[in-house]
Amino acid sequence: MRRQSFTLTETILTAADNTLSTNILVEELIENRLLNNAAVILDLYESGNISNSALKRIAEQNNLYRINIFNRNGEKIFSSQTEIHEGLTSKTDPAEYLSPIFNEETDTLLIGLKAARFQEGFRFSVALASQNRSAVLVNINAEQLLLFRRQIGIGSLIQNAAANPGMLYAAIQDTSGILAASGNITEL
Repeated sequence: MRRQSFTLTETILTAADNTLSTNILVEELIENRLLNNAAVILDLYESGNISNSALKRIAEQNNLYRINIFNRNGEKIFSSQTEIHEGLTSKTDPAEYLSPIFNEETDTLLIGLKAARFQEGFRFSVALASQNRSAVLVNINAEQLLLFRRQIGIGSLIQNAAANPGMLYAAIQDTSGILAASGNITEL
């Protein structure tokens, strides 16, 4: 029984490591895709060939949730969306998370997963700096990424392991306590 337990633990740990590697790879692929789109948009912006309708078309053609261009004061100057969020409170401030671009600390900002500014949900975002320190922000709706994480994550592995006949529960614990467990396990 002890040997089986050890083998199962090793299998889960290997699968968890593979899951982590997969998540990192998927996020890197998304970042690269968004950065490629942002670079094209940046070229259009810097050559004076940008408009809201052009951004809307690019977003639709490339399955992007939103494209915004902010001036160095954090004011939106172009957008792929015409939606106005009147009366809604912003959960985030673009001037704050884009400040490394505005303050000339970086030309490329990998924001990653962040809460949607006005709506429910999450976005996955990147931004590039223009020569005048405006920021080209490109994002996707992160719903599919989060669903993917839940489907292949460590919690899913634990649940699947515990579903085997003869298993009462499965858990991963360290010195600080339970990290992941099947069912309602709160204490081992």
